[in-house]
Amino acid sequence: MPTPNQVACAACECYPSKLILGLCPECRMKIVRPPAKYQWTANMDDQLRQVYRRTGRKKLVLSAELTKFCSTFRLPRTAVMNRARRLGLNIVRPFKPWTHEEKEGLRKLAGLLGVNTIAKRLGRSPYAIKNQLSQMNLTAQLTDGYTIRQLQLLLGVPNRSIQMWLTTRALHMDLDKERITEASVREFVKNNMYEYSFRRVDEPWLKSLLGTQRATRRRAELEVGKAA
Repeated sequence: MPTPNQVACAACECYPSKLILGLCPECRMKIVRPPAKYQWTANMDDQLRQVYRRTGRKKLVLSAELTKFCSTFRLPRTAVMNRARRLGLNIVRPFKPWTHEEKEGLRKLAGLLGVNTIAKRLGRSPYAIKNQLSQMNLTAQLTDGYTIRQLQLLLGVPNRSIQMWLTTRALHMDLDKERITEASVREFVKNNMYEYSFRRVDEPWLKSLLGTQRATRRRAELEVGKAA
């Protein structure tokens, strides 16, 4: 039968079964592992729990509240998120597998509606939609209309000009597709040539747009002539 240890720890004066350089395992770890850089109190934990309880799953509200919390206690965001995870507050939702019906619905809507609109219809996050599109080798690029960035580059104008034309209804946005309609762009280019510079505009695109418009008008005139 082994003889029990009769030597006390040099730091806490306990009698452990094993000594490491004259210290018990707990006291030895305190020396080897330095204390935490950021000290948390019970009050801070309670306030962090209240932040998550108030905001629920509203990501934008939660982000704003966490920013205030970090500023109040002068803590970095990573330390707060790690503490929340340790308290069981920042729990990642389990992955929800895609069903065959969801994949078929995504295949039909891809290219017709914007990512945010598809996400609302399928009950998924925009990030999940983009990831699944990538796995299915599909693109979220829409074939009808223009994004604000695309039209900004084609017309050679700043973003504030596009926003102003949308506000004044000179251009129209299709909210479902999240795109500026091509019909409104054609009318704008034709009736508001003084609003943009021909030296900065994308010349091949402009000629194609105006050429398509003339062809459409000519076709309509021919149809009217035949009907008469």
